[in-house]
Parts: sequence; C-alpha cells; structure tokens
Amino acid sequence: MQNADTQIIALTKVVSGLIERISHLENKFLHPKVRLQMEADKVLLAALPPVQDTRFKMKDILASIARDSNVPAECLRSVRRVRKFAWPRQDAMLVMHEEGYSYCEIGRFLLRDHTTVRHGIASSRTRRADAHEKQTQAGKEYT
Repeated sequence: MQNADTQIIALTKVVSGLIERISHLENKFLHPKVRLQMEADKVLLAALPPVQDTRFKMKDILASIARDSNVPAECLRSVRRVRKFAWPRQDAMLVMHEEGYSYCEIGRFLLRDHTTVRHGIASSRTRRADAHEKQTQAGKEYT
C-alpha cells in the first residue's frame, strides 16, 4: 500500500512539473497582447456572478397549458394527434420556445422530433395571429 502511495506522489510531482513547463512555454511563445487579453479575460470571468436558469420549468408550462385547456398533461405528451390535444401541445411548444428552450429540448421533453416542434410553434403562432386579427375585425364592426 505504501509503495502505491509513493508512486502516486511521484506521478503527481511529475504531472505538476509538466503543467508548470507547459505554462512557461505558453507564456514564452505567446504574443504579449494575447497574454494581456488572456489575463483580462480571466479577471472578467472571475468577476461574473454564477449564471442561474430563470426559465419556467417545462413541466410547469405543460401543466399550466393542460389546466387552461381542460386536458390531462399526460395527453399532451402522448402520441395522439386529435385537435383537442394537438393544439394545446403546440401552444405549450410556443410558450416553451418563448422561454428560451431549443427545439431539441422541447422535442425531447414532449417525445417529438425537433421539426415537429418547429411546425407546432409555427402553427400556434398562426392561430394566435388569426385570433388577434378576428378580434380586431370584430372590434371594427362594432365601432
């Protein structure tokens, strides 16, 4: 056991020596402006606060859409293609995308291909625009 520990210590010393040598060579051959930029980048990165994900969770978005649509959330992740499930699913895709999730992330969550997600988002946007246009037209008729 002591022999293994001695070998580990020796290897650690060798590795740390190699790391120092690589660092020395990098500094020797780098242009001074590049070195200065690397140091500035290190300072800036150290000063940045840690990034936190402030997006709503996809499961919460799906639950909210399901509740608003009177449809079980499990049905929105199912393979069924009826309008009763497809339209709320597409609306959920749009909200998830607006929250910053990628097509692939949404597709993995909803068990769909990313191209299906892209189509669903486009369909939901079209329905939203059509509904807005109808509402605007109805307002003009009464004025």
